[in-house]
Amino acid sequence: MTPSFYHKIFPKWVLPPSACSVLLFGTLIFTFLWFSSAVAAAESVKVELTPEEEVWLAEHPVITLTTLPNWHPFVITDEKTGELTGIDVEFIRLLNQRLGGAIKIETYDWKTLVQMSKNHKVDGFFPAAISEDRKPYLVWTKVYNSTPLALLTLRDAPDIKKWSDLAGKKVAMTVSSSYIELLGELAPEANVVIVKNIEEQVPLLAEGKVDAVLNSAPALYHTMRSNNVLSLMKFQKYYISDNHGQFRIAIRNDEPLLLSILNKGIDSITEQEFNVIKNKWVPKEILSGSPLNAASEAKDWRELLSEKERAWLQQGHIVKARVSEYPPLMFHEPEPSGLSVDYLKTISERFGIKVEFIPNKEGFARELENFMGGNSPYDLFLTLKPTPERESKIAFTDLYLSMPWVFYGREDTEFISGIESLDGKTVSVEEGYVMADLLEKGYPNITLL
Repeated sequence: MTPSFYHKIFPKWVLPPSACSVLLFGTLIFTFLWFSSAVAAAESVKVELTPEEEVWLAEHPVITLTTLPNWHPFVITDEKTGELTGIDVEFIRLLNQRLGGAIKIETYDWKTLVQMSKNHKVDGFFPAAISEDRKPYLVWTKVYNSTPLALLTLRDAPDIKKWSDLAGKKVAMTVSSSYIELLGELAPEANVVIVKNIEEQVPLLAEGKVDAVLNSAPALYHTMRSNNVLSLMKFQKYYISDNHGQFRIAIRNDEPLLLSILNKGIDSITEQEFNVIKNKWVPKEILSGSPLNAASEAKDWRELLSEKERAWLQQGHIVKARVSEYPPLMFHEPEPSGLSVDYLKTISERFGIKVEFIPNKEGFARELENFMGGNSPYDLFLTLKPTPERESKIAFTDLYLSMPWVFYGREDTEFISGIESLDGKTVSVEEGYVMADLLEKGYPNITLL
């Protein structure tokens, strides 16, 4: 499922802001499908700076970084509110939190923001790749995001097995992009067609006015989806190197302390934290440089199934799914509904699976025990975390959903700054849940109720 699918079903079931503010009292974050105290402490991470760096930050209350107004999914400007979001914007905001809130983001077209950065009218821009012609003016931070470039052609175009196959071909490239320099190295005999932005690249290819385009794979994927041309095109080749496909922040070269401060902030953000951001926007196979998932291009979803899978469907099996009262994921009154129920309904509609949603009759622990023992009226549980014990007895799908859990308490409860602050306290947990087992084994000083 794509991010746009989640954006359609989430608003139906998520809690209102007032309820969220209550639940966030005494926040200690978990994730729905795994447990990590590191995640709970993510926002409280302090970047250790030298006295000189602390003074520099105090003397520079505003650090202006520029970026494009739109380069989906990395930078997105809301047409109505002007609010910025996207993978890289969310990363920079997390970086800003770690560094005390001095970073200000401004947007310009690519040519303008590069020139402003060269002239030191602003402090820098993102995302950026190291470019020889900018070295007299700029320096670059450590890599903060790795994402492959992709060569895109029409689906019926001949295979591009090696870069030299682009000789004599028209390849659309965005103005002032470092990718132009790269293409000159990989395919010097290709004919470069300069366009303003990626929004011009993909339509030119769809109209047959160029033979290929080269750009970031996630950005191309989003643009294809937006233009409804996924079925017309294919990714031919992926490319990533020590520079290209590696996103950095380019900054003015006359502020060495700014470089060291940003690098320390980047180091403080874990891969796990950044993956939470990235997976909201782009399928994992696009981020990793794997071939474009056929599911993104299918017209008849059953075409994705094997002969055995289609034969199984034709036998008319009815899949019985357990539904409990577990808002907003599941409701069984007045009829089965909720986020997870909607998800399974969408799968069943696309592939023709017959699903019967059955309200639970007993508690979670008892019904899970029966399910694992093969003595259950259900064929599947909609929300369940894999553990070694469970995986030895039942099968699990790929992860389809993650969402936060919190501890919350009465208004007169002391603020919960970390899991250790729960020592000697009583915490209510539901029997049979993985979290109960984790707390029992990892934190014996917490009394579980």
